[in-house]
Amino acid sequence: MDPISTYVEVRLEGRRHYELFSDRVRVVGTSLQADLDISVPLNLLSPRVVRFKLRRADFWTGLWLMLASFIVCSILISGFKLDPLGFGVGLTAIVGVGGGVLSATTAKKLEFARFESNVGLPLLDIAFTGKDRTAFDAFTEKIVAQIRANTGH
Repeated sequence: MDPISTYVEVRLEGRRHYELFSDRVRVVGTSLQADLDISVPLNLLSPRVVRFKLRRADFWTGLWLMLASFIVCSILISGFKLDPLGFGVGLTAIVGVGGGVLSATTAKKLEFARFESNVGLPLLDIAFTGKDRTAFDAFTEKIVAQIRANTGH
């Protein structure tokens, strides 16, 4: 059976491929940590879409690395009187620059569409990212239409 519609989400963590069928949404995902292949029955979902924006956890990790590096560099230079261009200070500064780059590349918040169960439990999240992002709204609207067709809501 061919899907009604498809959507591909690509993020730094990995990619997910969504296929909408008449009775379910199939999600196939790959990342460095795990692979995913799951189907969510549409009769379990509420037709209400919750939209939210979320910043990746890596943003905060990078920010803290940058801040900690700045503090350590300040202590090494002013407290221990180390050469500002020396190896220890330079290495610490490189870690801080890496944290700044990580923060800068993950600073933008990602928009998600969340489909919850009828009792409010989140069951399906779809991110507005990747090459297919222009089809994001149309895909979520098709899911809502199929949920309504399956549940009569």
